[in-house]
Amino acid sequence: PSTGCTELFLTSSEQGKSMDELLEHMGEGYLVNSVMGAHTANPSSGDFSVTTSSILKVEGGEIVGALKQAGLSGNLAKALNGAVVLGSDVRRQGSYSSGSMHLPDVLMMDGLRINPA
Repeated sequence: PSTGCTELFLTSSEQGKSMDELLEHMGEGYLVNSVMGAHTANPSSGDFSVTTSSILKVEGGEIVGALKQAGLSGNLAKALNGAVVLGSDVRRQGSYSSGSMHLPDVLMMDGLRINPA
């Protein structure tokens, strides 16, 4: 037997926010556009460690710069346990959906760490 997920959809009773609204809601943080290595996440525990070369620094709700490369690690269950704000750009692609989201508490909790290279 194995653990896995075939279809995961995050939904909300509230209308999704545009990217500008998500950035404004974020205030300060990082915008990650894509990651590499997600297939190595532990499906039983939710632990992950990925890298990205597409990470932007956000201050005052505006993109102010970029990091060349970064590593991100944490636990998906803990990250999704807090307040999640979904974007309005959700697209279904085969057996999964993707879209923008803001995880406001993720950098405050024992969970996600961003390590600039």
